[in-house]
Amino acid sequence: MDLASEKFKGKSLLYVSPGNDDRFVVDEILEKSDSVVACEMKLVHLPDGYEMVTCGWVNPTPWKTTREAPDEKLEPMLEELMVKAENYERLICNFHAPPYNSGLDTAPRLKEDFSVRVRFGGGVDLAPMGSKAKPLGV
Repeated sequence: MDLASEKFKGKSLLYVSPGNDDRFVVDEILEKSDSVVACEMKLVHLPDGYEMVTCGWVNPTPWKTTREAPDEKLEPMLEELMVKAENYERLICNFHAPPYNSGLDTAPRLKEDFSVRVRFGGGVDLAPMGSKAKPLGV
């Protein structure tokens, strides 16, 4: 945060949110900073009439990171954010978990030992891994 303050204070705003690997102490550090706008689980008003809702939580991963929840719990979290928005036409949804089967969520399948599964013929076995949560019927 000191580096961000040194480089950006008074020049531009930095919008920051923790991701699924970040411990909850990161939220406290971001909230106390005078050089960033802490965005996690908030509606933030941006320049030119844009709004942004942010969620660093993801659906479960093999690594069992700090901010993981099954889609049944993730969906209400996202809905809670979406209802805060005032103008859906100018809304940016900054969600760390990509939508399931969107192409943004393609990743290698893993074995129990976390090594990458290989298909017959030698290619990496890829599959969609994103969230199936659909806030507000999106």
